[in-house]
Amino acid sequence: MPCWEVNLISVEFKAKHLDVLEKALQEININYQINKNIVNIGNGRININLTNQSAEFDKKQQSLVNEIKRAYTRQAVIKASNKKKWILKFHDKNKMIAKKY
Repeated sequence: MPCWEVNLISVEFKAKHLDVLEKALQEININYQINKNIVNIGNGRININLTNQSAEFDKKQQSLVNEIKRAYTRQAVIKASNKKKWILKFHDKNKMIAKKY
């Protein structure tokens, strides 16, 4: 019987746009490598598969994955608002209002 074990978690991660994910990772200062639609973060601690839109990671990395998801969402909103020519007003890090005049 091993004296340690690794419990991996696999969650749905609806990240299919690599450019948005890269901006999100840069926003929160995370180093990463890309290999065949798989984004490797922290020397394999977190693997985000862009093809099947999932993330696999050790349970200890849950808070970092949540932070990446929030940053991805922010960057997706920014990209969509720029495309539609909306004006974004940030109230705090995770709260913004989009207006179109």
